[in-house]
Amino acid sequence: MESKANIPVAGLRIAKITSFDTASNSTDVKHYYYGKKESRFTSTGVEGIPINLINFTEQRAFCDKNTGLPNYWNVETRATFMNINANSIYPLYRSMGNNSTTYEYVTVSHGGTNFENGGEEFQYYISADIPPYLCLDSYLTSAPWTNLSWKNGLLHIKRIFNKNLDNLNIVENQYKLEDQYTRKIPGVATEIKYNALYHFTSPNYRNIEHLNINKYTTNSYWFYLESESNTQYDVQGSNPVTTITTYKYNNPSHLKLSSQTVTISKQEVTDTKATIETKYFYPSDSDMASEPFRNELMAKNMIGKVLDTQVFKQGVKLSEQKTVYDKSAATGNLLLPRSVYANKGGSSIDLSLDKKMTYDQYDDKGNILQYTLESGIPVSIIWGYNKTQPIAKIENVVYNLIPSATITNLQTLSNADIDNCLSDNCTEQKLREGLRTFRSSLPNAFISSYTYNPLIGVTSVTDPKGIPSYYEYDSFGRLKFVKDYELNVLQKYCYNYKGKQTDCSDNTSTSEYIYKSAARSGLFTKSNCPAGGTGQSFTYSQVAGAYTSTISQADADSKGLALFNTNGQINADANGYCTFKSIALSGSFAKNNCAAGGVGSSVPFNQVAGAETSNDSQAHADSKGLTLFNTNGQANANSKGECTYSSIALSGSFTKNNCPVGGVGSDEFFSQVAGAETSKDSQADADSKGLALFNSNGRANANTEGYCTFTNTEKSGSFTKNNCAPGGVGSTEVYTVPAGSHFSRESQVAADDLAQRDVNNNGLENANSKGYCTFWNVAITRSYTKNNCPSGSVGTSLDYTIPAREVTSRESQFDADDRAAKKCDVLGRINVNTSGACRFYNTAKSGIFTKNNCPAGQWGAPVTYTVAAGIHWSESSQAEADIKAQEDVAQNGQNYANARGECGFYNAQTSEDFTRDNCGIGFIGSTETYTVPAHIYFSTISQKDANLKAFNDLRQNGKNYANTHGTCTHDNR
Repeated sequence: MESKANIPVAGLRIAKITSFDTASNSTDVKHYYYGKKESRFTSTGVEGIPINLINFTEQRAFCDKNTGLPNYWNVETRATFMNINANSIYPLYRSMGNNSTTYEYVTVSHGGTNFENGGEEFQYYISADIPPYLCLDSYLTSAPWTNLSWKNGLLHIKRIFNKNLDNLNIVENQYKLEDQYTRKIPGVATEIKYNALYHFTSPNYRNIEHLNINKYTTNSYWFYLESESNTQYDVQGSNPVTTITTYKYNNPSHLKLSSQTVTISKQEVTDTKATIETKYFYPSDSDMASEPFRNELMAKNMIGKVLDTQVFKQGVKLSEQKTVYDKSAATGNLLLPRSVYANKGGSSIDLSLDKKMTYDQYDDKGNILQYTLESGIPVSIIWGYNKTQPIAKIENVVYNLIPSATITNLQTLSNADIDNCLSDNCTEQKLREGLRTFRSSLPNAFISSYTYNPLIGVTSVTDPKGIPSYYEYDSFGRLKFVKDYELNVLQKYCYNYKGKQTDCSDNTSTSEYIYKSAARSGLFTKSNCPAGGTGQSFTYSQVAGAYTSTISQADADSKGLALFNTNGQINADANGYCTFKSIALSGSFAKNNCAAGGVGSSVPFNQVAGAETSNDSQAHADSKGLTLFNTNGQANANSKGECTYSSIALSGSFTKNNCPVGGVGSDEFFSQVAGAETSKDSQADADSKGLALFNSNGRANANTEGYCTFTNTEKSGSFTKNNCAPGGVGSTEVYTVPAGSHFSRESQVAADDLAQRDVNNNGLENANSKGYCTFWNVAITRSYTKNNCPSGSVGTSLDYTIPAREVTSRESQFDADDRAAKKCDVLGRINVNTSGACRFYNTAKSGIFTKNNCPAGQWGAPVTYTVAAGIHWSESSQAEADIKAQEDVAQNGQNYANARGECGFYNAQTSEDFTRDNCGIGFIGSTETYTVPAHIYFSTISQKDANLKAFNDLRQNGKNYANTHGTCTHDNR
């Protein structure tokens, strides 16, 4: 038994839909539930993704300006504000694929809440996408998901049932995924946690550790409806009849339906299961490889055109239809159908016998101009309305026999059709007259003709007997009347919204004889100008048909003329213009084209009324007149006026030039106002006069008011720095007072004396401040070991010395000694690595030697002689050092064994039999011989003691040997 708990989530869903036929009378009520019909109040929804919220927090301070001091506020309140919102880039559904359906079942109750009028149950496939794969650190909520839910939301089963919940109809859909054509595009989503400060040589994990990285794939699928099972029941829910329709898509290059099989489980005929299969063949199918223009169809991507259709029943072919394409002059050099073939039975199409229709001719738009039926009768079509609609169908006449001028005339008349009336001067009636004339020119043909309101529909159809029918449409383009040739209404169509009462009171019609007023043209004078303005004449034209009448042409023209006079004057008053003249003006203008610095004189100027005109207003005419007055008045003043130039203001310094030898005069500032001199010639002449006066008066002022200054010559002296640390020797520094450093307004001697005092007072201080101290190193000797020896060798050590006073420093004695030490380290290392030697020390070597100087009857014991590692060395190689150690072993090993070894006795061989005694009850153990070989045990005491050790071995191990190696035999006694 299924049990689910409902989960509250956000959003809206339909609960009920009520339909009405009037404002208050409901005709149907549908209640929607999101569970199975048996448990409709238990939701089958699949829980979505928890909403991902973005929040931003800030602190705000609220201030009060009541401190009594300007520009100071008191903080009254502090508050924390948090802004929380969702983001549309974060998914709310588990499926980002086909749709967002998350309910497996939707049940509809008709008539009430308890299936009073039956109901429907819809079951959907439910599947989900998967979150991105975590590559590094943490999940990104904004990263796309991998879309695996290709089937999500597809309808699986639809059930229609009665009020007793008995099934009346069940439709079950099965879908197929062609997984071999699934394409996956990998993607990577990243988020920067913080900015990287360093970049490491790749590959290096630290180059990406500042990122969150997620991986996903975007998949494309090819899936389709594979089968549909439709089971119908009688009203009691019994006697099911099932129709199974199977769809096959065999060619992924065009993704079109290859075959459709319909199987019915129960028939009224004798067979209880009939299967009808229809096969479709397209240009890219291999079966069509020999069809003409097959490659051209594929090249133009016309891969959806069905070239051949075959129908089978129970595997037996019933019929076939084939369409053959062509690209030639007959098809307007377009790739279009040329012939249609069809037959019945199991035979293949016979191109000689099975032709049903031939498309003989097309125009450049791909419209069919002529086709020939199986009977051999040609049918021609004339296309009008800019080759968008057929206006004449001619049976039993070849298209090329119709005069081209006739075709062009009919097409021109149709292109000019802009109305929908029956009067002789209506453009549509002119087209009908042209078609009637064309009909009479071919008495042996069957001709049907058509007129249209383009984008709305056909307005008249004339059959081969010449009898017309008329079609009218309302303002929404919907069919309103169908009338016969006498304009009698055959059919009337009325439209109303559902629930509204039908209203057919509108009987207005356009299918009647209408007279149009003649075209007119004439002049009308604007009559509504403001005061001061004069109206101008304006041409007005009225097109033919501006006024229509159903009475007579004279009535239409009379009313058209009245309309012409009214609208002509209105048009002139609205679109004509008025002419206004400017008033007279007078005034004075100052000449303004003097050279820079010149002042122009004033000149009077007069302008008559009407110097400018305007079609806008009196104000605009006066504005233009004023502009012209200002332009011409200024030009007159510039031509007839004169200029006056004043010298410019001048100021500057003059140097006193009457000082004694050695003295320098001071600079004295002098100013001269503008206009000290004037000229009628030019600004340059006025300025020249002013400059001469300025130079004369400025020099006199400097020599009277200025003073003389004497500066020292250069003075210098040498001083030795005397504030060095112990061990340091100070440098000698020259202190110089440059010439001109000191001055006096008395004499040259006084200025030089001031400079010498400067040298005496500041020389030593300068040396102590800017001089330097020199320190020399003491002698230093250090030992260094050679460190560039080959692997396995050890370098020798050498001493290296830096003599005293070889290294200096201006910092300190310590720095001088430190530099000497560093120099010693560098040179000492170079010296030992160059002159030192590398030594290889032997590895440990040993040998076993038997003491060979024992008394007769005794044996010497074996002794190991070892030369320890590092005893012998070689400056050539490791092998040579090891050879020396081995030679040591060979030379001294025997002597070492004779000196350190012991003499003694080895045991003689001894044996004894032992019987196995650990067999089970009823079994007898075998007897085994255990032997201790000679020379196993050694004794420094006596031969007897060595033999005793062998005997003890027999006692200790003999029985165990027998019990281990012996056998057990069943006792038959």
